[in-house]
Amino acid sequence: MKKNIPRLARLSGGALILFLSLSAAAQMGPGGMPGMRGGPHQGGPEAGRSGPPPASPIEMLTNQLLQARLRLLISREQAPAWERFYGALMAVHAHGAPRPGDDVQLTAQQAMQLQLTGAKDRYARSEDLADALRELLGKLDDKQKQVADEVLPRLLLAPPEGGRPGAGMPPRG
Repeated sequence: MKKNIPRLARLSGGALILFLSLSAAAQMGPGGMPGMRGGPHQGGPEAGRSGPPPASPIEMLTNQLLQARLRLLISREQAPAWERFYGALMAVHAHGAPRPGDDVQLTAQQAMQLQLTGAKDRYARSEDLADALRELLGKLDDKQKQVADEVLPRLLLAPPEGGRPGAGMPPRG
């Protein structure tokens, strides 16, 4: 067993060096020039910008939820409550207002009914989210609740796809 420890240390050190060299190489572009990962996008409002296209609002929310989970240190026992919260929040953000096709002509009454149906759906999803949040908060310890109070309000008030921040919230005065 003692003979394996130096070998394990050499393997670990080698793996670390390999990781660091690959990480440095990934930041180099053509010809080994730093910051030159790819050519600029052609045309459009972002012409001349290098790098990947900007993330969608849902991708950004997913990343923020991952960061929140890491900050909260969600345990295995808390994971089901977190997953329910995550799913409910994504459902709120993933469903925009219902829209008929461009070629559909609605009467005023039909348009209003479509608005009401959408509002009822959003309310039901918001109720599911509120229930999931209560369940999650009930599983967190006091320190986790403090972190939740720091990170979750931004996520809860983030605009749904196509919405505006704080929609439905009274104006601050």
